[in-house]
Formats: sequence, C-alpha cells, structure tokens
Amino acid sequence: AVTTGDLNGVAVGGLAIGADRIRGLAVAGLGSGFDEGWGVTVAGLGLGADRYTGLVVGGLGAGVDDMTGIGIGGLGIGADDMTGLFVGGLGAGGKDLTGIIIGGLGAGGDNIQGLAIGGIGVGAKYLKGGMIGGIGVGGSEIQGVALSGLYNRAEVFKGLSVSGWNRADDHFFGVSIGLLNTARHLHGLQIGVLNIANNNPPPFKYLPLFNYHK
Repeated sequence: AVTTGDLNGVAVGGLAIGADRIRGLAVAGLGSGFDEGWGVTVAGLGLGADRYTGLVVGGLGAGVDDMTGIGIGGLGIGADDMTGLFVGGLGAGGKDLTGIIIGGLGAGGDNIQGLAIGGIGVGAKYLKGGMIGGIGVGGSEIQGVALSGLYNRAEVFKGLSVSGWNRADDHFFGVSIGLLNTARHLHGLQIGVLNIANNNPPPFKYLPLFNYHK
C-alpha cells in the first residue's frame, strides 16, 4: 500500500493507494482513494475521490464527487458532477452529467446533457441531447432525440421521439413515431398505428396513421 499527502509522478500499490492530492499515474491492485487527483488512475476493484481530472479505470466501479475526463467502471461509475466520457458495465449515473454516458443496463441522473445510452433504459429528471434506451427513455422534461424499443415517456417532450409507445403526459412539441402516440397537448405531428391528441376536438382526438395539432 502507498499512503502519502501529495503524490507526484508514478505510484504503484499492491493493495491500495491513499493520498490527499495525486498528480500523475497511480496503479493499485485493490483500490485508490484521495481528495483531489489529476492524471491516470487504475484500480483493480474501485476508486473514490472528491475531485478528479483525467482518466479513471475501476475494475468494479468508480465514484467521484466532481469528475472531468474519462471514467470507466467494470460494474458502474457515478459522480455528482461528470463532464466527459463515462462507461459503466452495468450502469452510469449521477446528478449533473455532461458528455457521453453509457451504461450496460442503464444510464440515469438528475440532469443529463449530451448522449446517453442504456442497454435497458435512460432516465433523468431533465434530458437534453440524444437518448437511446433498449427498452425505454423517461424523464420529466426531454429535449432532443429519444430512441427506444418499447416506451418513451415525459411530462414535456421537445424534439423527436421514436418508440413503440411515445407518451407525453403534458405537452409534446415535435414529431413522435411509433405504434402508439399519446399526448395531452400535442404541438406537432404523430405518426403511427394509433395517434391520440387530447387537445384536438372530436373526432380528431383519435386517428390512425397520423395526427396533427399546431
């Protein structure tokens, strides 16, 4: 194990590395933990830090309060604020995520801006950019392009939604394409087998093939 206040250069710990601040390359057999880091850190099991800039690889996972750069976790990766590219074998998530976020099963957070990909789904309060979910994409507000195999849902959606069922519980602005498209207030175009726009007058609330409201 390596324990130090400030680490500059290269450090290799058979079991673990702990430091207040790290600058350079750190490799630990089990885990690493420090307050602030910059450079490249590789940990056999996992890594924990307050702030990190650079490349982080955790065999099982990585957790950082404030991360900028590239983070890879064998099982998962999470942070309060993440900017860059983040890949989790099972999942990737946090509070404010900006960049490219990929989770083998899912990607989620409070706010996601950029490209989010989840093997099963993508979910957040606010999503802006591109979202791809194997089964679904969901959030309070979605802006951008959402693609999934089964179900896209939002309170407010602005952009393009493509799924088996595209659902806007309040307002939908843009284009939705799927087997079933539903919106309480449609402002755009629905294309599908059944299209429901509750702000259209009868008999135009329920239409096959397409529905439209300005």
